[in-house]
Amino acid sequence: STTVREQIFANMVKEFKISGFFCLAVVSGLQPLQSDRRSFLTAIAGAGSAATTASALWSPKAFASEVLTTPTPTTETNANASNNMFQIYKVIPDASAALNPSVQTVATDSFLERISPSQGGALWLGEHHNSQKDHSAQATLLRQLHAQRKEIGSKVAVGLEQVQVEFQPVLDEFIAGKLTSDQMRFLVQWDRRWVWPFENYQEIFDTAQELGIPLVALNVNSEDLVQVERGGLPALPRNTLLNYITDPQGFAQFSNSNQFRTYVDYVIRPSYDLHLELGLLKNTMSGEKLDQQMSFRNFYR
Repeated sequence: STTVREQIFANMVKEFKISGFFCLAVVSGLQPLQSDRRSFLTAIAGAGSAATTASALWSPKAFASEVLTTPTPTTETNANASNNMFQIYKVIPDASAALNPSVQTVATDSFLERISPSQGGALWLGEHHNSQKDHSAQATLLRQLHAQRKEIGSKVAVGLEQVQVEFQPVLDEFIAGKLTSDQMRFLVQWDRRWVWPFENYQEIFDTAQELGIPLVALNVNSEDLVQVERGGLPALPRNTLLNYITDPQGFAQFSNSNQFRTYVDYVIRPSYDLHLELGLLKNTMSGEKLDQQMSFRNFYR
């Protein structure tokens, strides 16, 4: 069902001129606890993961998606090992009340051709943040996509939910080879602002630096997020808001669409309810105590 939820979002995204990935995750099966969200995420990040599944979504034009599942590593090496690192399935969403999607297997070559058309586009990869296998599959896919795009003289860039926008210059320095991964990790304040183990993402960063693939910081700065968590978008100064919403009119039109409202009801609302049940809405993501429990309006914005 997570894949179907992500598909709704993927189908609303306009096509870009580059390929990239964006991270989404759902945590379930947890009991309520008295803790702030930062401590909660830190505890999860340090607990390890048995999860072995990542999902990849492609094309706002197609009402279907492919899912990558990462099996236990085999003993095969070189090209064969790369091709057998993950299995791919096409998900056929079910828009009926049953919400019961079906799957079909997809050949690796066919999948790679589909997600890398000549006109470019945006590729969205889901992950379990603390799953090493998921990130290894992402790095392998990134390398394969780069090779395909290079053949037709096109470029690939990687969008990172894990890094906040104020640290874009640090990513640029890293790709230029002026910083090591340890230096980059420190300068983007990874351990304080993202929490999830950097080691799991190491292969992605190494691949991007080796191949000269631009990295794009996508996440909201913590300082701005706190203001929104407290007072919604109106709490941000206009100049700051325009840094994130460069087309206010287009943003308003998009956020008032039936598609976006469906996405909010189907994806964001259940996430809010889970946070509420776990008692995680009494603090901001940075750990600051709120005067009252965070409203749904401020949570989803």
